[in-house]
Amino acid sequence: EWDLNGDEIYEIKENSPVYNYAGWAEIGDHTAYLRVTDDRGYTGTDAATITVIPLFTVELQPENDRTRTSVGGSISYTLELSNMQPVADLFTIETTGVDKSWITLNKSVYLRSGESVGLPLMVMVPSGARGGDFALGVSAYSSNLRIREESVSPLNVSDEPTILDLTPVDGA
Repeated sequence: EWDLNGDEIYEIKENSPVYNYAGWAEIGDHTAYLRVTDDRGYTGTDAATITVIPLFTVELQPENDRTRTSVGGSISYTLELSNMQPVADLFTIETTGVDKSWITLNKSVYLRSGESVGLPLMVMVPSGARGGDFALGVSAYSSNLRIREESVSPLNVSDEPTILDLTPVDGA
């Protein structure tokens, strides 16, 4: 019997379990406890460390760490998508946080096991748009796993044209 969260309740009562446990949302090491009972009712317990790894990752990176543009301007990002599953998968890409008409991006990507790709994402803000601070989100949905992972990056759109985007060095 297996206790997966240390609450002394043995959730799994199988000899050779293969189990997807949603309680371990945190990547890293977790402790699972095993209890074995023999024919005479004697029990023994042991603990095992189980390492949870992501099966795929999504990361949105602004080009040159620049997250500011103006109405009528554009800005580039790269969407890094990695498939660590033991099989290939088809990922469906969606964006949130800004009008979808502003975005140029592939909507689906097929990745083999162990493959990673950097997808260009262009945000083109039309002249009639309103400026503001946005949270640009990009998510990838795994066809195999039927789960979604998301990455978010800030996007600042100024109502005034940006001629130079100067960032002070060392707070100067």
